[in-house]
Amino acid sequence: MDESKVTEWLDLYQEREMYRLGLNEWRIATRIGKPEHPFVGACVYTQNTRQRADVVIDPFEILDDNQLQQTFQHELMHCVIAPFDSLRDVAIALAPKSAHEAISMAWDDACELTVRNMEKMLRYANEVAVDEYEQEIAESGDSAESVDTRKRDKKRKRR
Repeated sequence: MDESKVTEWLDLYQEREMYRLGLNEWRIATRIGKPEHPFVGACVYTQNTRQRADVVIDPFEILDDNQLQQTFQHELMHCVIAPFDSLRDVAIALAPKSAHEAISMAWDDACELTVRNMEKMLRYANEVAVDEYEQEIAESGDSAESVDTRKRDKKRKRR
């Protein structure tokens, strides 16, 4: 995917994706480039705090907007589970030096599996939401715009 398209997408959707995952108080810097490891994207936490991260996206590995969104969400989900890193830090501090590499490798594997499962949950939730939305439109006989207006008005009344 062209670098400018990735940058444009991030400009438009980064805040929305962060908000959807409860990361709106985080400071996340994104940049276009090759991650350190041979991945499509990478997320690195700033050492002094758990609410700062750098996300790197390799535009040449991205095929379309859908893959970009999934990659960006994947990297953000690493931020969601970042507080658990303190468990790894304690385990490493208490373990003999000979066990440090094994603990780190097991930790990395567990984090990746957790993020992949979270991705599946998010995709399922999005599919259910879209299905419910389409069903509501079909049952009401109204246009999508009318249904959206009704929902927006209903939310305003609750406030």
